Amino acid sequence: MQKARGGDYDSEVALEWRECREGVETVIHGRADGVMAGSNPPLVEEIKTVDRFWNGKAEPLHLAQLKIYGAILATQRGWEEVELRLTHWHLGTGAEFHTVLRETRE
Repeated sequence: MQKARGGDYDSEVALEWRECREGVETVIHGRADGVMAGSNPPLVEEIKTVDRFWNGKAEPLHLAQLKIYGAILATQRGWEEVELRLTHWHLGTGAEFHTVLRETRE
């Protein structure tokens, strides 16, 4: 699926955020499934596989993961706006279902 996205699509983009407050360091790291930095606005995608038992709704935890990844990348790369796409890929049919959000940095 990631290879089919095209040449300007970077897959498995590693990211990390470190924050230290009151002597406690928090580290968030992960890999965004895909990033298209040259899009307008830049796109961050997270892909989840589903099967026939999927209820058709995005899991709040998956949306939170995508929002955090988008916030980290937008902050580090200076993006004012980002498109977040949660893609559900159905294992049985190969169908894709998208939840798309646009967020701005404040």
